[in-house]
Formats: sequence, structure tokens, C-alpha cells
Amino acid sequence: MCRESILTFNLEKFAPPPEYLEPVYSAAELNGIAGKNIIGKSDMFAIISRIVDGSGFKEFKSKFGSHLITGFAFLKGYLIGLLANSGPITSADAQKGAHFIHLCQKRLIPMIFLQNSGIPEKLDYNLQGNILKDRAKMIAAHSCANVPKITINVGGCHSDENFTM
Repeated sequence: MCRESILTFNLEKFAPPPEYLEPVYSAAELNGIAGKNIIGKSDMFAIISRIVDGSGFKEFKSKFGSHLITGFAFLKGYLIGLLANSGPITSADAQKGAHFIHLCQKRLIPMIFLQNSGIPEKLDYNLQGNILKDRAKMIAAHSCANVPKITINVGGCHSDENFTM
């Protein structure tokens, strides 16, 4: 666990290797996964395993926030931060996302966002507590981060989910 954590520090002496591992799973299967009407959390992990080096992914705060997947991986030998949602972003998801974006910014790690809200849900914002405030914090963190960012829409991304991701 310590070695995996140290690899995410993005230190200069851990420069990208001249060679990298291809994903274990075939990228040809991406159309079948991303083409589904509803893409669940396990499907998002399947998509991640088909694009990152050696299909390796180190999840960040796996037990906090149920719809947002955050973590570190290598892409063509370069360390990246990856954020993928598999449903509407809740208050806990937005807090987790903002924390992860700040961490990537601090370590100068580029980020890839995989958008997938699925079918839009009607959320009762009165019952959700501080959901709007927490989503605004994630949007602010995303806007202020000056590392390279790429956004890929793998499923539907509707309403304010699009701005949050």
C-alpha cells in the first residue's frame, strides 16, 4: 500500500518509463460496454480497465461516495487522475470529487473525466442537504485546477451533472 501511495506523488525521479504495459482487457469491447442504456459502476470499472496501462487502477476513497469513482492510473506510462461517475452526483460524491481534484492539482497530475449520468433522476434538493453547495465546490475545484484535463462522455450526461463533471 505504501509503494502504491508513493507512486501517486508524481515525483520527478519517477519519470514515465520508456515502455508501458498494454491494458489486459481488449479495447475492442468498449463499444459493447459504453453502448448500454444504463452503465453501472461495475461497467465503469470495466471501461477503466480497458484504457489504462496493465489495467491497473488505484481507487481513492472507495468507501465514500457511491456514484463517483476516483483514483490513479497510468496511461501510456504517464500518471493520471481518473474521475468517473455512474449515476447522479450526491453530496458525498461531490465532496470526494473536490478533494481528489485538489489532490491532483497539488501533485500536478493531469485528469481524465468519464461522464456517465445515466437516466436523469429527479432529486429533491431539500432532502439532499448541502448537495448544491458541495457540487459548487467540485465545480470550483474543477474550474481552478490548471492541470491538463480531458472529458469523455461514455453515457448520457444530463442537466447540471454535465457542469459538475
